[in-house]
Amino acid sequence: MEQINFGLIGCGEMGQIHAGALAGIPNARLWGVADIDPAALDRVRNEYGGDVVLFDSGHDLITAMPEDAPRAVIIATTVETHVEYAIAAIQRGCHVLVEKPMAEYVAHARHLVAQAGARGVRLAVNHNGVFMSAFQRAKELIAQGRIGELRFLEAWCKGRGSYDLWEVAGHICDFMRRIGGEVRWMQGDATRNGQTMTFADKMPIPRGPGQRKTGWGIADYLYGYYAFASGVRGELRIGTLEQDSLHTIALEVHGSLGRLRIYQSSGGYLYTKMDQFADPDRQWYPDTPRNDHAVGLEGLIEPTRALINDFIECIGHRGQPKVSGEDGCAALWMTLGIFDSSLQGGTRLYY
Repeated sequence: MEQINFGLIGCGEMGQIHAGALAGIPNARLWGVADIDPAALDRVRNEYGGDVVLFDSGHDLITAMPEDAPRAVIIATTVETHVEYAIAAIQRGCHVLVEKPMAEYVAHARHLVAQAGARGVRLAVNHNGVFMSAFQRAKELIAQGRIGELRFLEAWCKGRGSYDLWEVAGHICDFMRRIGGEVRWMQGDATRNGQTMTFADKMPIPRGPGQRKTGWGIADYLYGYYAFASGVRGELRIGTLEQDSLHTIALEVHGSLGRLRIYQSSGGYLYTKMDQFADPDRQWYPDTPRNDHAVGLEGLIEPTRALINDFIECIGHRGQPKVSGEDGCAALWMTLGIFDSSLQGGTRLYY
């Protein structure tokens, strides 16, 4: 397949991961990068060479991308700009890979999917956890019947409250869908200090290098209950703790014969308990090495590279990515539906 020119908008933490992932793909060329921070642009130039074209505007990058080769744009900015840049890139005939969550609102995400379909370009979302060996190994064990018939899914994010809604809950919801099947309906509860919260109560949270705004804070406790096409039920609990050091993320898959636990979705560790009714605090056995996709930015490069490789293959063969725009929409609906259902007194919402 001929080489694809990539434009990267956003050179923060995730932008650097995408740049590092592209560097290991022979038929991908990092043609240009855009960021409002000159220091971020300098870091990319120093790391990837002087032939990378630099822009201080994402729209300028999209407009300038050459048309003599396949083009793709990676959008790694904060969530409120995802749709704006994605629509501009799609209208220019560029394929688009957007960071999760793909949009602030489900309606906007669905609009992106429709626009990409109308223009015949590929749209992918960076739920790179699908490509981590812990998740792939879990799927393999389930398919082999190692934990028996699926019973229910139990997930939690403890530590950062609704910030985790943006950072990791989308990954967890994507995992749950790929194990339990398409979600049919859900119920939710979202509170702060015991009071029901709505998505309109969101407030920006500065986190990360330079304290740039990287997420939204809304509630200190969120709960989602899901019914999947397979008949399996699942739940997601997100709570707030005072110290980041107490932060934990996990998905447990319960079967009739045993359990699997994917622990720390950003690290990709898989543990198994093949006796469902044993002491719940013991006999968890590691099923992937502890250094497999270690927690931290470096550990995210390989699964992101695998996702980009899949994206490139779909561009060449006109198929759909393993993490498509539709997948991103479903994960977003599962997370934001917590607020919509809570506002209606826990009413069931149907996808």
